[in-house]
Amino acid sequence: MQALYVFQLALGMAGHHAPNKVPFAPAANIFAQDTLKKKNFTIMSTQSNLEQAASGLLMMSESDYPFEYFATDDTAISEAVVLKLADKPQGTLIEKTTVEHLFRNMANPESPSVPPETSARFREFIESLKNELTDITVYRVGEIQVQVFIIGINIHGTVSGMRTLLIET
Repeated sequence: MQALYVFQLALGMAGHHAPNKVPFAPAANIFAQDTLKKKNFTIMSTQSNLEQAASGLLMMSESDYPFEYFATDDTAISEAVVLKLADKPQGTLIEKTTVEHLFRNMANPESPSVPPETSARFREFIESLKNELTDITVYRVGEIQVQVFIIGINIHGTVSGMRTLLIET
């Protein structure tokens, strides 16, 4: 109930009532409930939700690396933002792909190299990314030690996502 009040307060729909005494306003409550469902809103933040979804998962390559949350104040996704996040200069190799392509082997329940429980966790991770971010794009930056950015726009309208590292020799 408190999360709904906080959400209503942010939208300017709550009055001066205590958090546990949200007044009944049918149109406002229907709007808030629909918005909450669409964004899968919880008390937890985007960072907490994505970190929890990625907990224990490793990006499989020649070396396995964990996923790490990042956030910026940028409001648009661009190669310039990705290069800034990667701390790389203009002209560095950048490849653009999709989250489905990035995780095609790890999320495949029929993959012989991934246990079924792990592929299920990767599918859940993909769903969490889609629930928390819009305009999701994957950028691969560099060669051999490839920085991977799963990047999107969060509920606050700023760029955030998850990053990891691939080793490809």
